[in-house]
Order: sequence, then C-alpha cells, then structure tokens
Amino acid sequence: MVVDANRLQPCFYTLRGESLLFHRNDGGRSDLYRVPVAGGEPRPVTIDHDGRTDAGAWTTNGSEIIFAGDWYEGGLFRIKAQGGKPQPLSPGGQFGYFPSISRQGHRLVYSEQTYETDIWRLDLSPAPSGKPPALTRLISSSRREDTPNFSPDGKSIVFSSNRSGHWEIWVCDSDGQNSVQLTSFGGSYVTGTPRWSPDGKTIVFDSGPRGKPDIFVINAESRVQQNPIASTYADFVPSWSRDGRWIYFCSDRGGDGDQVWKMPVEGGQPIQVTKNGGWEAFESFDGTTVYYSKLGDPDAIWKVPTAGGDEKRFLANTLFRYWTVGDKGIYFITREDRFLNVNFIDFATRKISSRGRFERSPARDGHAGLALSPNGLSLLWTLPEGNNSDIMLVENFR
Repeated sequence: MVVDANRLQPCFYTLRGESLLFHRNDGGRSDLYRVPVAGGEPRPVTIDHDGRTDAGAWTTNGSEIIFAGDWYEGGLFRIKAQGGKPQPLSPGGQFGYFPSISRQGHRLVYSEQTYETDIWRLDLSPAPSGKPPALTRLISSSRREDTPNFSPDGKSIVFSSNRSGHWEIWVCDSDGQNSVQLTSFGGSYVTGTPRWSPDGKTIVFDSGPRGKPDIFVINAESRVQQNPIASTYADFVPSWSRDGRWIYFCSDRGGDGDQVWKMPVEGGQPIQVTKNGGWEAFESFDGTTVYYSKLGDPDAIWKVPTAGGDEKRFLANTLFRYWTVGDKGIYFITREDRFLNVNFIDFATRKISSRGRFERSPARDGHAGLALSPNGLSLLWTLPEGNNSDIMLVENFR
C-alpha cells in the first residue's frame, strides 16, 4: 500500500499513467501530493501553500498542476508538478473549484461557486404597537459583504467584501451608497474585521499577506497604511479601547492557544488580557470591562476587568460573532429553529428583552458581525442570500 487511506482523498488524475495526484488532510491542512503509480513514496506538491487545497488537474505536458485553494471562497492556482510557490491563475479562476483540462490542453473548465451575504439594517426606533421592527437590506452585491462597523459620527460604514474578486476593506455612506475600496491587498487570504477608531481618523483590520493574519491600521482619508504589531505570531480580530489608546486582538503568541491581548497604539509590548482562552473582544463604554468570546465556548460571552482579574461567563446561548456592546447593555442574537431572535441584555438589571424575531438563517463560517449605530437606533448585521454556481470555460488556455 502506497499511501494512508485514512488521511487522503484521491483525485484520480493521471499523467501518462505514471503518477497519481491526490490531496491529503493532515493536522487541519489539506495538501496535494503525487505518487508514482508503480509504487514509491508520496511527494508533496503544495506543502508551502497557505490554507486548504482541493481537487487538481494536470496540464497536458505534465509540467504543472491547476488546483483549487483558499479556505473561504476558493480560487484556482497553478504550481509546478515538482512543487514550489503557487501562483493565482490568470485570467479567470476567481472563486473556482473542480478544474478540468481538455485532452488537447487548450481549454480549461471549472465551477465558479460563490456564497452571497448582504448587510442589513434593523431599525431600533420605537415602532407603533403591534408593528414589527423594520429590517431592510443596506449593502449588497453578488458577492459577500461582512463585519460592518459604524464611524463614530454615524455618517459612514466600514465593512469587508470580496466584490472585487478579493477580500478587501470598503467604506460607504450610512445609507449604503457610494462604496469605495480602501485596501488593495489582492491576495487569496481574507482581509476583514474592520473597526473604526474612537476619533474617526483610522480603521484597524486584519489581513494575511505574509501567510498569517496580521493587524493593520489605515488612515480613513489619506489611506496611509501601517502594520503596528508586525510579529511572527497569528494576530487577528482587532478592536479599539474606548479611549483609543489600545488595540485589542486575538493572538497565539503566549503558547497557550488563542488569547485576547492588547497593545498600545503608539507602540510597545503587547499585554495579555485573558488566561483561559479568548477570541474577539470589545471594551465597555466606561472602560472598566472587556467582553469577549472564545472558541472553546463559542455560544457564550465572557468578561474580565480591564485591569485584570477573574474571567467570568457573562451570557450563554448566544450566536457566535452576532453580538455588540452598547453603553447600557449588549445586543445579541440567538437561534431558535428557523428563527433568529434579536435581544438586549441590560447591564444594570440583567434583564433580557426582545428587539425582533426573523425567519432567517445566520451567515456561515464565522463571517458575521453585529454593529450598533452611535445614536443607538440602528443595528447592522450580516445575512446570507444563497449560493451561486456557474460553469466557466477558458479558451486558449496556456
């Protein structure tokens, strides 16, 4: 037996009957391997590729392999059959899966699969008795719109989207109009989780141009971009302290899994905030408490004093990433059968009240986000609109 069948999924593509191409799942990764049909050790092809790989196809002369990669939206890449650094397929290939090349080698066909999500606005203004709160679509395209965040003056919204073919940071007016792309990373990784600074001048976000997630800050007007942490660790899902002096983020730098950390905006050594696991964090308006989620308990909200202390579970049975901190309490979403419930828990009384009930499904894969407007009268949240799939043909493929 040549390969361990428990860790591989054959692709059944051969090159003149000499080699077999397959992908193997191992330790959370999925890489392409090739093995001689006559027997021998499998050799990695995409071991340096960041993320997950899927089905591949040999080019006619056997010198290259076209494969699908990327954790989130797919995309076709080409790589030397002996391995090396993959290159995005161009032209075409965005959101691509399941490539196949004609026997003559001049045609490539693949499935273009996209998952659409839009950003919706929920009106929290008092409604006439018996009338449900208004839920309206605010930001949409044929691709994905995620993780919205209001500017401090309420006039603008920053969000992440792959409408350009790559995940980038975008900004638009509060009515959803006049969308402008702020970043131009252009990679297969996700650029997202944008959060506006309290003074409205800069936006913090995460991206992975060096193969791991990093924290970046961009000036909202000049678009000058900085990488304030620039570590060798995985740093992501950032947010601001209420005074704008600190950036909270999740990191694996402590050697004990994902924890919440914070670092001074002006630079300096990061300080660990949580000890027992932490992920996305938001500071209370009075600056005394950090509320956060953690992957080990994804359907709960935890809290810890800003100055350090006991980590306590604050609220259970929430929907992962669908919560936001206000000055008087936390808005959060729960799921019940086919319904999503929008709720509010008051800090002072710990009483939970309903703000709406909707027959919708949540967005998948952790891309979501719930944002409260500065005046407290609107919530923004991400909802799925469905999957799209088309068969694409590339003529004169080389």
